[in-house]
Amino acid sequence: MRNKLFLVALIALIANSCNTKYKPDVSNIKVNLQPVRYDQLFFEIDTNHVKEGLLQLSKNHQYFTEVYTQHLTGWGILNDTSTMVYNGAKHYLTYKDYVNLNKTVQQKFPDTKKIDAELTTLFQYIKYYSPKYTVPKLYYFNSGLNVFSAITYDTIVGVGLDMYLGKDFEFYPSIQLPDYTIAKCTPEYIVPNMASSVYQSMVPFSNTGKNLLDMMIQKGKELYYLDNVLPDTKDELKIGYTAKQMDWCNKNEVMIWNLFKQNNLLYETNLQKIMPFVLDGPNSQGLPLEAPGNIGSWIGWQIVKSYCKKNTPKNLEAFCKDQMDAAAFLQASGYTGR
Repeated sequence: MRNKLFLVALIALIANSCNTKYKPDVSNIKVNLQPVRYDQLFFEIDTNHVKEGLLQLSKNHQYFTEVYTQHLTGWGILNDTSTMVYNGAKHYLTYKDYVNLNKTVQQKFPDTKKIDAELTTLFQYIKYYSPKYTVPKLYYFNSGLNVFSAITYDTIVGVGLDMYLGKDFEFYPSIQLPDYTIAKCTPEYIVPNMASSVYQSMVPFSNTGKNLLDMMIQKGKELYYLDNVLPDTKDELKIGYTAKQMDWCNKNEVMIWNLFKQNNLLYETNLQKIMPFVLDGPNSQGLPLEAPGNIGSWIGWQIVKSYCKKNTPKNLEAFCKDQMDAAAFLQASGYTGR
């Protein structure tokens, strides 16, 4: 397979303004997602003829089946002699915990009409900003709680319905998901996660040799991209905060900024020391317990918005991909922690 799989799936080519209040009319942009309930198709396989059923499913959906058996379940490459794949598939189809998981998915998502409509709108905005973008084929899947929530891979995108069963789903703690992750295992995060996955596939970023400010600005650009393609989505859903946490950040922005400035963290390159500031977590070291994790990404978001107010990009995709020196970017933004 040619490209790297991206989790939790573009960018904008032409933007009239970097003002996030701008909301273009996308109603006339045609999007045909072609949703496939792969989770249902898979469980229609006859458990007495797993090989034949899986090969037929692959014949109808070859590309996604390759992704599913290799990456989403880890069973291996599917061919006529793939004993490990067939054994894994049969176990998945017959073991009571997986059977019950599938039943729960079907009860929670008897249909996906609402999600289809929301994702269609998302891709309309993506195509508005990126007219040459080809809308991928959409697959809904169940990976058996392998923690795949939203993926992009070449010409397909996927939503792992088993990761959106609600924060009260009893088996999430058993797979060692922390509370701050479980809180986001709800359907309202499907579209923001897909938007992030699209962004990450189109603007890949390596942490190698980067300092914290580099990472903060990159994360800020991702969140700013979500501002544009999800103009009606609450900010807390874009970054994964509660409304209370978002309110705390807005009220304590100066304190947060001073944490990075006064502790000389902005140009720190020790990944062990700086990564917690740009990843999800229960809280942020050096701040009160009310402060959420991923606080560096939130500040990066504010820096990017400040930059765009002063330096309106004509091309949003180019802006997101631009490798402008982080220190120069910060200076050009005029951001001072307010």
